[in-house]
Amino acid sequence: MHIFSKKIIPLAISMLVLAAPDAVYALPSHGQFDQTMDELKIAPSGKQKLYIAQLTQWAKEGHTPSQVNLGQMYLLGDFVQKDLRQAYEWTNAAAAKNNPKAQNNLGKMYLRGMGVKKDTLKAYELFGKAAQTGLSDAHYNLGVMFEQGIGVEMYLPYAFGYYLTAVKTEAPQMLQRNLEHAKQGRAIAQNDLGYMYAIGFGTEKNSQQALYWFEQAAKQQLPEAMNNLAVLYDGSGEFVAKNFDPGYYKAIKHYRSSLTDSKRLENTATQVALNRDLANHYFALALKLKHPAAQFNMAKKYETGLGVKTDLQQAVQLYQASIAQGFVLAEFGLARLYLDQNDAVSRAKALPLFESAARKGDSRAMNYAALLSGHMIDIPGWFNPEENTGPEAFQRWVKTQPRDQLTEEDYTEAGIQKLTEQAQRGSASAQYKLAIFRSEGFKYLQQDYAEAEKLFKAAAAQGNAHAIYKLGWLYSREYVPAAKDASDSSLFASHKLGLAYFEAAAAQGVPEAQHELAMTYYAGMGVEKNPALAASYYRQAAASGFPHAVRWINRFKDADRK
Repeated sequence: MHIFSKKIIPLAISMLVLAAPDAVYALPSHGQFDQTMDELKIAPSGKQKLYIAQLTQWAKEGHTPSQVNLGQMYLLGDFVQKDLRQAYEWTNAAAAKNNPKAQNNLGKMYLRGMGVKKDTLKAYELFGKAAQTGLSDAHYNLGVMFEQGIGVEMYLPYAFGYYLTAVKTEAPQMLQRNLEHAKQGRAIAQNDLGYMYAIGFGTEKNSQQALYWFEQAAKQQLPEAMNNLAVLYDGSGEFVAKNFDPGYYKAIKHYRSSLTDSKRLENTATQVALNRDLANHYFALALKLKHPAAQFNMAKKYETGLGVKTDLQQAVQLYQASIAQGFVLAEFGLARLYLDQNDAVSRAKALPLFESAARKGDSRAMNYAALLSGHMIDIPGWFNPEENTGPEAFQRWVKTQPRDQLTEEDYTEAGIQKLTEQAQRGSASAQYKLAIFRSEGFKYLQQDYAEAEKLFKAAAAQGNAHAIYKLGWLYSREYVPAAKDASDSSLFASHKLGLAYFEAAAAQGVPEAQHELAMTYYAGMGVEKNPALAASYYRQAAASGFPHAVRWINRFKDADRK
């Protein structure tokens, strides 16, 4: 945004705002609002209240951007005294009008219990709604929930998927912001801009541009830039940004691997000539400042003898120093060093390091941990087995439901004969019960999915909602053939066939159908992932006591108590 002169908003109007805060004014244009926000940021502290009064008036009149910004100001204490009650009220007002930024901000308030009672399920729903509009911050926040297991079950593939969407959306904006700030001489932005050029993130890979910006930041004694210059000259090692959240690093790796080979290849005209002496010089500067990435990179050099004399003792010390500062890659590096010693003592040292790295998301480390220990370690989210609530719990729940219940008589030979006669006379209840027997198999009725389909269809035609659900179940599991898109070879091609039936049954209150849709939108099975819709369906199914849905909801309640 452009910075405008403070003279543009007449003082008379500002004083009028203060004198008559309840007066009704026309809502501002985008330009007027942006101008007011720019003026607020550069105004002396004594005059900031004039602009806050103007924003407050607009917010009271229903201007959504004013509500969003006031909510953030009161939440963070920017330009106003921190007030969580007002932060919630303004943010909630904007979120109620489906403003994605407000939904995301409100989600963060519920996630952390700021100004409102902690409610991770509500946070998940709000992030989901905002994410559906393409808001990168909302995708990122969903990634955090799945990576850390906040409310949802920890599941790294989902976390990285949301992070990946976030960085793909955000990359061009990140590049532009860093470019603007780098030109203003900000060292962190200069380093991060160099990082983006170095790895080809949000722009074409260009090592000469990376070199230039790393040098500018290194002149300002930024250790990240010193490390990055060393990596550039060395031809190997880990580049690091300064202002990127850890989750973004993981997402960036997925982002880069998703690019085509042609885009990953660097233009040879832009390459930087290798210079191990300069690399060691910059590594030494970063090591003096005890930078963990430099410690890790030099540890690898001492371990392999790349550009320095091999020194395993020095490598171990540097790995340990990097680990102490939380640099996760160093755990795997030191574990590999120990493992390569090929003796019992060293292997014993390697195992806990591999396990620790695995629990922090390193799949390579998990494989090594399993190899050394002889069993897979329990890392939530890697296999994500669905906890079985047990058939007994399900059967107990079914008996509480107002539906066509199988009776003891139905299980007898005489009962089957009676149901058959009633079904032939058009009883939807009898048709549904016989279809259940046909789909599951029974000593008096052979399993026959085609016959089950006919009976479910007959009952469904009379409005039997549970029969509609069971038709969707038959089609989605491919128990009976159904026409599908021949060009669709996706994993969930068959699952899509049941969606219309699940939706119809869910609309009539069938909990199993609601749960099926919840799982569908939660996991993105043949549809775009939609956390808000998934949460809504889970709530509906849980309201009837459906065991799997109740368990899902309880995860969030457990997270709220922590």
